[in-house]
Amino acid sequence: MKTSRKPVIVSLVAVALLAFAASAQAATLTLKCSGKGPQSKAQEYSTAECTVAAGQKRNIEGVLRNDKNKPVAATLNVTFSKWIPQGEGSFAITPEKTIEIKSAANGKFKVPNVTTTTEETVFIEAIGDSDAELSPVSQEVNIQRYVTATAKKLGGGKVKVTVTGAATPFKIGITEEEGYFVSGGTARKASKAGTAVFNLGSQRGTFNIYIDAGELGDLYYFDPKSFKL
Repeated sequence: MKTSRKPVIVSLVAVALLAFAASAQAATLTLKCSGKGPQSKAQEYSTAECTVAAGQKRNIEGVLRNDKNKPVAATLNVTFSKWIPQGEGSFAITPEKTIEIKSAANGKFKVPNVTTTTEETVFIEAIGDSDAELSPVSQEVNIQRYVTATAKKLGGGKVKVTVTGAATPFKIGITEEEGYFVSGGTARKASKAGTAVFNLGSQRGTFNIYIDAGELGDLYYFDPKSFKL
């Protein structure tokens, strides 16, 4: 019986193509935010995030590398999109403006003075350039207003909580680690200065700060500090 070599040849060709594809590289775009405040890198199923304190600004900095993994000078389009409330907790991410920036010969670039009063998405896209061996590549960063909360012990079981960056009016409360309000810690309206005083009596342990901004359209990153009594 004669055996055909055709399937074997086809298989060898397929293996060669897969090996070539595995060795090929695509352009990359890495991003970070300069200055103080939490940030996170992009993951497989999540967008990079960067926080900005109310009234402050941060820069988005990045490095562009071509298909050969070498830094490259190129043109990038940067689109700023607002998160516009649509009701019932939904939002329309709507482009508002696009600017053009360029990376230097070392691949570095900067989107300066990024700020937000709620949340916006910054979409950065490098335009493909065959002469520079650069295929199109893009990344995006969600920018959120940074809200912080700290507690100051006043003595006698009293605690003063100060929230910075939240849009008034809002409520402040104190919870146990499981998230339930403790005795004396039920949420109450914050002062115009963003403070509230609680009397926790003789309770001891680790406590968390809770805020209720009230407005579903007010997006922010809340970074409370736990405290102990």
